[in-house]
Amino acid sequence: MAKAVISNRIYLDNPGVEHTKHIIKSLTYKIHKDTGSKKFASVETIKNYKSLIKGILSIPQGRTDLIPQDYEIIDKRVLVPVPYPVPKFELYEDQQTIYNEVEGTCFINALPGWGKTFTALHLARKFGQKTLVITHTAALRDQWIEEIETLFGCECGIIGGGDLDYEDHFITVANIQTLVKHTAELAKEFGSQCVVVAIDSRCADGIDWVYTHGGRTATTLQSKAWAKELADRGAGEILLTSMDHDGTKAGFALELTAAISGALPIPVIASGGAGSMLHFKEVFTTGKADAALAASIFHFKEIGIPELKMYLDEEGVVVRK
Repeated sequence: MAKAVISNRIYLDNPGVEHTKHIIKSLTYKIHKDTGSKKFASVETIKNYKSLIKGILSIPQGRTDLIPQDYEIIDKRVLVPVPYPVPKFELYEDQQTIYNEVEGTCFINALPGWGKTFTALHLARKFGQKTLVITHTAALRDQWIEEIETLFGCECGIIGGGDLDYEDHFITVANIQTLVKHTAELAKEFGSQCVVVAIDSRCADGIDWVYTHGGRTATTLQSKAWAKELADRGAGEILLTSMDHDGTKAGFALELTAAISGALPIPVIASGGAGSMLHFKEVFTTGKADAALAASIFHFKEIGIPELKMYLDEEGVVVRK
């Protein structure tokens, strides 16, 4: 029997041609962008699905209605329903529109000051689940904490800055640097979809080893075995960086990425080595990565993101446009 695995997204095992067409039609959206000119108005197409290796199709976690009726459902989510206080402030009209439409995973792309944090907190209350907010700086963490206290009139949980307090709170704000030290307990508390673990890897004597401190300090952990252990502990995604390839612009670590991605039931994000459009195609095909990360080539505009997406689409790699 074909299976549908629900975790951070829904993964459908070979849904067939006709049902795949139905999914594509259901999850393809056109967004009209306001350019200030009717003559130069533009339309952005967003495809909220992804074709993965071995015929697996990935769709948003909330779209259980798109699971074929004869599929066996394996639900790996950890749902923790909790009561939320009544918010002190209501949403504005534009924010309320987003609130009404969102039923699962979404991105809120808006200008500074629009109220993304405010809207996200209302959505958390709408879903009624224990919520984990992940930040990468102390300043951003403190901003979220202040917004939560303003909207709900109570304290939230805090992970980071010496605090590890999350058990008795409906929302917890966490620093990513602290999260990685508590993978298993946090996956159990909030669900594996909230836990993304980064692995920095170097090859020595033909073996890929886990490194820390920006790839400078070796450990006794082998990268492939450690990735599998993290998945078993409850990690929802792996961010895999090859320190041998990082900064070289000579291409991703295809063999390592393919070995880890092929062995895990969770998505793998490849990082380190991007230097050309071809490298992205290779990591999605040969490397079997679910996503790819790059920095300098985008920062210095060596490759344009719209051009890269167009290239990948022409090469048969499914991307969100």
